Amino acid sequence: MSNKIKIVIATSVLLNVLLTGIILGHVLSKLTHRPPGGVDNDHVVSQLSAEKRKVFLDTMQQVSIENRKIRKHIREGRERALAALSAREFSESDYMAETVRLDELRMRISHNTTAATVALAAGFSQEERKVLAAYIRHLPMQQRNGPHASGQGKCMSLSPPPPSPGNVGE
Repeated sequence: MSNKIKIVIATSVLLNVLLTGIILGHVLSKLTHRPPGGVDNDHVVSQLSAEKRKVFLDTMQQVSIENRKIRKHIREGRERALAALSAREFSESDYMAETVRLDELRMRISHNTTAATVALAAGFSQEERKVLAAYIRHLPMQQRNGPHASGQGKCMSLSPPPPSPGNVGE
C-alpha cells in the first residue's frame, strides 16, 4: 500500500476512536449524573426521620402535580404569545396580554412551592428545617421556580392561589 492510503486509514481509525470515546463519555456522564453542586438530594432527605421524610416527599409530589397543569398552561400561553408575535399584523395588546398571563402563571408556581415550603417548615424542628434548606439550596434554579415538566394533574393548592384575571390557570 502506498503511504497516502496508510495515512488516510490511520487518520480514519484515529477519528473513529476519538468519536467513540466522545460518545461513550457522554453516555456515561448521563448515567452517572450528579446534581448541580455535586450534592445528592436523596442523601439530604434521608437525614429526616421516616415519618418526616414521607411528609416531605408527599408534599413535594403534591406540589409537582399541582404545578404540572400550570406548566401546561404556560406552554400553551407561550405558543399563543409567539403566534401573536409572529402574526402578519402585530398586535401589541394581544402579545402583552399573553406575557402578563405567563407571568401570573409563573408566579402561581412560585406561590405553590413557597406555600408548600412554609407548610413543611411549620411542622419541622430546626434541624429538619436545616435539611429542608439544604435540599432547596441544591436544587437547580429552574426547579426552585418550577421545573418544566410535561403531564397533567389535579391542581390543588395548599393555600389559595393569588387572584388572576379570567381564571387563567384553571
